[in-house]
Amino acid sequence: MPSSRPELIPFVVNLVMQLQPRSILEIGTGFGKYGFLFREYLDIWGAAADPARLAPEKWQVRIDGIECFSAYISEIQRRIYNRIIIGDALSEIDQLASYDLIFLGDVIEHFPKEDGHRLLDKCLARAGRMVLVTTPNYFNPQGPEYGNERETHHCLWTREDFARFPGAQCFIVADRYNLAILPAPAAASATGQNARHQPACAV
Repeated sequence: MPSSRPELIPFVVNLVMQLQPRSILEIGTGFGKYGFLFREYLDIWGAAADPARLAPEKWQVRIDGIECFSAYISEIQRRIYNRIIIGDALSEIDQLASYDLIFLGDVIEHFPKEDGHRLLDKCLARAGRMVLVTTPNYFNPQGPEYGNERETHHCLWTREDFARFPGAQCFIVADRYNLAILPAPAAASATGQNARHQPACAV
């Protein structure tokens, strides 16, 4: 469905507030919940120091999205995101520049495992600071729904799948969800993180 479980919201929002990205790409915008939350807790909260940021024309954070199913997108989402691209993330991302943060919320399980790894590699090539991924840590069989073939669940992602990315950390949330933090290669190098010296996944 074009939404995700609420248990992850405080963890994702608090991480993003700490990171304070100036640009975000969300892959799989769906209903747009995280776009709304990122806008609120970055730009609108920034209005405490700069009241002008309450006005949309004064927002400072660029929030773009890629969504494969156009029926999920309405004028509501387009008022919050700077840009929403309709298409397949695996190909559309090749046309984009870099972003501080790339976020995949309950999306990666909708790709075959090989395509998911390819997508994360492409995200890391364009992330200035971090790729953030949430996904169930159990397999929930699901086929096409809401007229959307891409709602199909193809695979389970485990801590070991994320461990192949240097510096990755994988946390279990509410016993049912993985939250994986994948530092961008430049960010990992700057902090001395690499596959040999940094634990791949931690609880």
